[in-house]
Amino acid sequence: MNVNLIYLLGLGPGGSTSSGICSSVLGQKGEECDSSCGCESGYTCYRPMSGVCCPPMRCYDAAWVKQQQDHWANCRPPTCFFPP
Repeated sequence: MNVNLIYLLGLGPGGSTSSGICSSVLGQKGEECDSSCGCESGYTCYRPMSGVCCPPMRCYDAAWVKQQQDHWANCRPPTCFFPP
């Protein structure tokens, strides 16, 4: 869990974090994040494409995230398939 997130109402990993608040410290590489609480400069909060439902969003290198987003946005069979 991103130690920089403060969860209200007893919510934690795997639960909704939209009702939480952010500390003044942004998430670092590999830490959990959400759309409300961002990552430090150079990192983007992203949920990788997966065949397994819903891995947590984490702070990843922004250039890698852009590459992944472009790849999946242009993924069309028969040359590209989504994970099973």
